[in-house]
Amino acid sequence: MQKLLLAFTANILEQLILNHQSVSDIVESDQIQYRLQFDNTWPALNAHLQNHEVLKEVLQPIHPLSSQPSQDVILSYNTAVCVAQVYEVLNVLQVNDFIQEKHIHALHKNNIAVDQSVDDVLASLRLALNQLQTFYYQAAEHNLVVVAVQGENLVGSYF
Repeated sequence: MQKLLLAFTANILEQLILNHQSVSDIVESDQIQYRLQFDNTWPALNAHLQNHEVLKEVLQPIHPLSSQPSQDVILSYNTAVCVAQVYEVLNVLQVNDFIQEKHIHALHKNNIAVDQSVDDVLASLRLALNQLQTFYYQAAEHNLVVVAVQGENLVGSYF
């Protein structure tokens, strides 16, 4: 399962919501301002973020993009206001303190990232959090909304 974050202006997102026929209309849009792609790293990262009131929406926005959910792909978004709130929290986040080795053992215990060594998981999570900080900085700086796309073979299907 992969996760893709896309940043759009609010007006473009509104047009996409009203006019999109398929997921590819959104994922392949030439109106995307910023894009961030995760593969097998995101479940471990999401497990860390879920314990924080604001950060739990970083990878799992609460607003559904469509009233007709698909079983293959999940689409949701964060408003520009939420993006700014998320960025404020991410901006002050100390990555090394946030990701501690004891948390990695909990991930292994729950069968998340079980096929990677502790050092590999730590490095992947640090990189992913740094990328999220940059992505949300750019989105907040330009007053953009963030769309999360979750599904199988997103990269191979749409890029």
